[in-house]
Amino acid sequence: KAAVSCWFTSKGRSIPQLVKYEDEEGRIRCIRQIRLLKAEEKYFAGIRMKRYDCCSQEDGIRRNFILLYHVEEGTWDLVLPCEEKENRVNCSE
Repeated sequence: KAAVSCWFTSKGRSIPQLVKYEDEEGRIRCIRQIRLLKAEEKYFAGIRMKRYDCCSQEDGIRRNFILLYHVEEGTWDLVLPCEEKENRVNCSE
């Protein structure tokens, strides 16, 4: 689960700006400077969701992650990849 701050354009497009989540050790983490790579509406097991493929860069390390918005519930899930999958590349590429 995650808390997400989202920007909405005048045409109704939603763009995640900030994510807060609790890590495995119980610490609150924050992801800023999010770059939206792809957004699409999906149905997972018949449940309507919006999927946001995103990346963020901190200290030269690019972190890809997925945000899933549960439309009916109004809640967010954060899917983080394994640490070894992180890329040391520029997120602006």
